[in-house]
Amino acid sequence: MKNKAAIKIILFLTILFTAQFSYQLHRYATAAAAEKESRKHSELHLPLNSNQESVAVSQISLSVLTRMHYLKKEITEELSVKFFHEYLKKLDPMHMFFTKEIIDDWESLAPNLISHLVNGKPYFAYVVYNHYLGQLAKYRSYVQTFSITDDELKGNEVFEYERSESDWPENDEEMREIWRKKMLNDVILLKIYDRIEQEKTAENKDSSAEKWKKLPPLEQVKKRILQFVTNEEDATSITVIELYLNSLAALYDPHTEYMAPATEEDFNINMSLSLFGIGAVLSSADDGSTRIVKLIPGGPAMKNGQLHAEDRIIAVAQGNKEPVDIIDMPLKKVVSLIRGPAGSEVVLTVLDSKSGAAGQPKTVRLIREEIELKESEAKAEVKTVRGNDGRDRRIAIITLPSFYFDFQGAAAGKKDFKSSTKDVQALIRKIRKDGEIDALVMDLRYNGGGSLSESVKLTGLFIPQGPVVQVVDTDGGTDVEYDNDGGYVEYNGPLLVLTNRFSASASEIFAGAIQDYGRGIVAGDTRTHGKGTVQTIVDIDEYFRYLGLPFKGGSLKLTKSKFYRINGHSTQLRGVEPDLVIPAYTDAMESGEDSLDNPMQWDEITPAIKSEKQDLSSAISVLSEKSEKRRADNPEFQTLLKDIERYRKHRNRKMVSLNFEVRWKEYQDEKRILEEQKALADPDSEQENKKKKDIFLEEIINVASDYAELLQSEK
Repeated sequence: MKNKAAIKIILFLTILFTAQFSYQLHRYATAAAAEKESRKHSELHLPLNSNQESVAVSQISLSVLTRMHYLKKEITEELSVKFFHEYLKKLDPMHMFFTKEIIDDWESLAPNLISHLVNGKPYFAYVVYNHYLGQLAKYRSYVQTFSITDDELKGNEVFEYERSESDWPENDEEMREIWRKKMLNDVILLKIYDRIEQEKTAENKDSSAEKWKKLPPLEQVKKRILQFVTNEEDATSITVIELYLNSLAALYDPHTEYMAPATEEDFNINMSLSLFGIGAVLSSADDGSTRIVKLIPGGPAMKNGQLHAEDRIIAVAQGNKEPVDIIDMPLKKVVSLIRGPAGSEVVLTVLDSKSGAAGQPKTVRLIREEIELKESEAKAEVKTVRGNDGRDRRIAIITLPSFYFDFQGAAAGKKDFKSSTKDVQALIRKIRKDGEIDALVMDLRYNGGGSLSESVKLTGLFIPQGPVVQVVDTDGGTDVEYDNDGGYVEYNGPLLVLTNRFSASASEIFAGAIQDYGRGIVAGDTRTHGKGTVQTIVDIDEYFRYLGLPFKGGSLKLTKSKFYRINGHSTQLRGVEPDLVIPAYTDAMESGEDSLDNPMQWDEITPAIKSEKQDLSSAISVLSEKSEKRRADNPEFQTLLKDIERYRKHRNRKMVSLNFEVRWKEYQDEKRILEEQKALADPDSEQENKKKKDIFLEEIINVASDYAELLQSEK
């Protein structure tokens, strides 16, 4: 440990003195030189330019990134060219504002961009952003004079709404054609939503509809776009350099990023448990909407049951007030609209993820709540299932939303400090006090991880002792985390672990260890999330204080180490593949690590244990066969399979019709199919927001009963 501390100190000083020398060398010359270069390359001579703050931030952040990141990537011209394209992609993801002509002009600068950063010359960030602002000014002028005739919505045109992989427009004329089609598409979407509301009002199904006078669809679209342009024009020198540095950080891995002081403040707020909101992780989508990444267990959104990961939010209203269109709105502003006082109502207009570009808008009303720690605590229930042999079996289900641990309480010596392992242990004891159980299910779906030590301790409740996980740090050193409880086992009966694509990090460590020891059966999606890396926060302010700089530097979140299972396989990218796959909608979503740009790759190291695991292959084969037969006879699972297939088809769709009546028919067809499938799956369901049955958990309970019966017959 002392050696590691010494290495950290040496590394800090190396970065500090390297940055100090470089910064002092360019401190006075760089700002003027960068401004000169920016004006030289920018045809519009707009005001955003480098300054002392952006120079210091870029140099020190780059030093930290290249020396402390797990990958330690070598700075090459090839990496610099990738950096060039990543920055353009982040600024213009839909290829709507940069023409091929201007990109070709910039191409010659690409191989040296990182070298310029090293030397305190981030001028290219401002060259591009100033040109971007000039294009936005053209966009504003175009939008203000734009008009639509009825005939334009009756033709055979189509719009490529997913343009991230498309060619850049050749010239301004082709660029304006993209703008025209995008506006037509946005108007059609609003017209469809208006007609849906009119039908609801006519049927008296939505008394809240039309309580305010709305702008016509075209005027709403214009208002939205003009607000978007205004937001982009509010950029400062530091926000531009933040975007620029993040374009480079994204080439290392998707979890590494530079956070400017304002972003860092938001990050710290999000890490707090005192937020009042809906309990959802959000991100900006390429089409301008706000995408729901995942729902927080116990939050209003998950409890409501109408929202799902991959749904897209297009408007936000406060109670019965007029909705605010949030297409192309910065994520920070969207989040501020969704947050609010506890007990207040927020109304979201959402496009259902299952229908892709033709998604049907729906209104979801939520009451904001404080997402407290207790909502993430372990919970237990016991279900009685009659087996094939006619015997009733008690199946315990423990749901663990996260691996939590109260570090402050433990440090203060509190006896009742919160710990996921302590809580799970107490639940098992309480359940067994009421009667012996035949099998235990650990439900880790949507468990995004948490404390590494807790995942090790929880594994220890089910195995005698031994290694649980290996952690390799940036210097190549390997630490092995052990369960050293003297061979104590809290529960040694039939065990199943239920996972999905949102089970990540510490969840994957636990599931992988249970699988590697042959201690239990892992069931769920085809794989877990696949996040096998650990991040740390480096305070750039600390370097600034040593340099005597008068401004804040923000921080850098970067990957410092990597998880490996005891069999030597990384959990990165591939996650944990279950022993028994149960089809689920989450499995079809692009929600795993493999769906992110530039993920770190899977690899393997020397196994931490050589003893053979318990062989469960014959039992798994029998249980899989029984489960498949049950699901084949279950209309809800058959409906689900159709649902998944339809989602996959829509997910790959990139073109939509610009004919309003064609789009309206698509909406009606989608609505009819969904209603038919909903009725087939749950004939007694009359309420749209009625809590759905958890058919996956019901099936895993049946599998657990089969497992207990199988083991009993073998005995």
